[in-house]
Order: sequence, then structure tokens, then C-alpha cells
Amino acid sequence: MKNTLFSSFAISLLCISSVFAVPEIISQQKEEPIKIEQNIADDAYIAGDEVNIHANISGDAIIAGMNITLEKDVTEDALLAGHTIVINGNINDDIRAAGHNVTINGNVGDDIIVAGKNITIRNSTIGGSIIATAKNVKLINITANEGIRITAETIFFDSKVKGLVSLTAKDITFGENAYITGMLTYSGNIKGIYSEDTLQQIVQGTLTKEEKSYFSPVSLQEKKLLLIGYLTSIIFFAFFLSISIPKYFSKTASHIISAPFSRFFSGFIWIVGAPIIGFILLISIIGLPFGITLISLWGLSLLLLPYFCTSLLSAFFLRIFKWKGFFATFVVTILSAIISITPLFLLLSLFVIGAMLKEKSIVLQSYKK
Repeated sequence: MKNTLFSSFAISLLCISSVFAVPEIISQQKEEPIKIEQNIADDAYIAGDEVNIHANISGDAIIAGMNITLEKDVTEDALLAGHTIVINGNINDDIRAAGHNVTINGNVGDDIIVAGKNITIRNSTIGGSIIATAKNVKLINITANEGIRITAETIFFDSKVKGLVSLTAKDITFGENAYITGMLTYSGNIKGIYSEDTLQQIVQGTLTKEEKSYFSPVSLQEKKLLLIGYLTSIIFFAFFLSISIPKYFSKTASHIISAPFSRFFSGFIWIVGAPIIGFILLISIIGLPFGITLISLWGLSLLLLPYFCTSLLSAFFLRIFKWKGFFATFVVTILSAIISITPLFLLLSLFVIGAMLKEKSIVLQSYKK
């Protein structure tokens, strides 16, 4: 029994340390904020923790990071993924954005497609349509020439727009400046200065109420939007990992090539065995903190697996095609991300976890020496 408990404890420690393999390497390369003040005469591909753009971009802006601020103008599309995104400049074409907090203050020449938790669009002229999926959405003093489709828990609408407006929410608040020249289709409770009886005052056209709630099954278009947002986050985060710590993923890929069956087996043990070991540790007072930590990190590893899997596949493709460079890495990252959202990911994940465990065990052995 002692040997069993000791073995379980040792495996749990190894698994816990393996989850921190990438964060350890990243922490050794502390990243400075990226601030760009010189105009860019071409497409911009930027990835970093803190990204501040105080320059015009004559092309597409493709940016990933925790905090992104875009102060100047972009002549074509803006494709952004991060935690907090603020756009104060004008975008001549489309905006595609996914983040926890997204704020758009500039004018947009065409469409806005955005997903997140808190989305605010204010003081903007929108040349196309707006499609937004979030928890809280605010449209303040905007002018839109085409349709608007919003699905959220709460919506604050205080703007003048044309075309079809579709609002699906639990609570909808219309401000005193709200005016719709076209058709309004909505579902949810109306709050603010307008009630359902007086709503016709702000709608110059057809007013339709639908009996559905904000948590109803999303439409095919909204599913596509969520999938695009998810895929975009995988591409940019995995790309950031690939260019930041390429040697780590190259070594990890080598472990799979050298012993694929061993990596598959160890990955299977982690996926299946870690929660079992965690629950065993939970029933003992001494093992309680280890059990909580192990189960938490097991869940975290599953959450981050698509990103690690994408980066590892990128390392494979770069080795197979013998490609090098920034652009080649970006191309194989896109290919790898697409593979990582297919059912094939379930099989690949076992090899990825097993290879990460092997690399971490090598690092631990080097420390002992």
C-alpha cells in the first residue's frame, strides 16, 4: 500500500511539473511591451503581451496579444485576438475581433464581426453591418448603413441605424437617441425610457417581437462566428508560442518521432489517470492540497491542449517541409490550427501530452545532475 501511494504521489508530482513546462520557458524570456510609432507601409503581423500601435498601417492589421491598442488608421482589414482590445483609429475595411473586452471608437468602412464578453462600439460610423456575440453589448452614438445582429445577455442600444436590426437578449435598454430606419426584430425584456408600448416611436418600419431567449440555440451564422473566433485565438496564440520558444516544440516533436508508442501511452495515463490519482489524494488530509492542484492542472492542461497541439504540429510541418522564417511559421500554424479543431485532435492530444511529459522529465533529470 505504501509503494502504491508513493508511486501515485510521484506520478502526480511529475504530471504537475509537466503542465508548467511552457510557462517556465516563457518566464525566462520576459517580454517587453511592443510600441510602434513609425507608419507601416504594408500588412502588419504583430504578436505580443502588450501591443500599442500609434502608427498608420497601409494594409491589413493582424494582431494578437493580451492587451491591444490600435490608435491610428488601417487601410484594409483589422484581424485582432486578445484579452482587452481598444480600437481608436479608423478601419477602412472590415473588423474581425475576439476578446474578453472589445472597445471600438473609430469609424469602420465595412463590416464588424466581433465576439467576446463585453463589447462597446461608440461614436462610430459603420459602412456595413454589425454581427456581435457577447455577454454585454453597448452601441452608443453609432451610425450604421446596413443590418445589425446582436446576441447577448444585456444590450444597450442608443444609436441611429438603417436596415434590419435583430436584438436577442435577456434585457434590452433603448436610450433617448435610439432611432431605427428599417425593421426591428427583438426578444427580451425592454428597459430604459422606452417600453414595449412606446417602442414604435423609435422604429420607422416593421416592429416584430420574437418569443425566444438569449440562451436559445445559436444560428448557423453565429456558430460560424464563434468557430472563427475560436480558430483565430488558436492560430495567434499558437503562433506566438511557436516563434517565442521554437526549440521547445522542436524537442517535444523529436520525442514523438523517436518513441511514438511510449508517448501515446504516457499521454493516455495523464488524461485518464491524473483525475483518478487526484481524487485518491483528496480523500487523505495530507494529500488534499496535492489532489486539488493535480485536478486543477489536469483541467488546465485540457483547456490549453489545442494551442500546444497546434504549436507541436507546426514544428512537425516545418521539419517535414524544411521551411524556415516568419511567414512559413504562420502558414503552418494556420494549417495546424485547422487540424486541431477536427476529431483528429483527440488522438493527437495523447501524443502531445506524452511528449511534454518526456521533455519535462529530461529537464528535471538535468537539474539533478
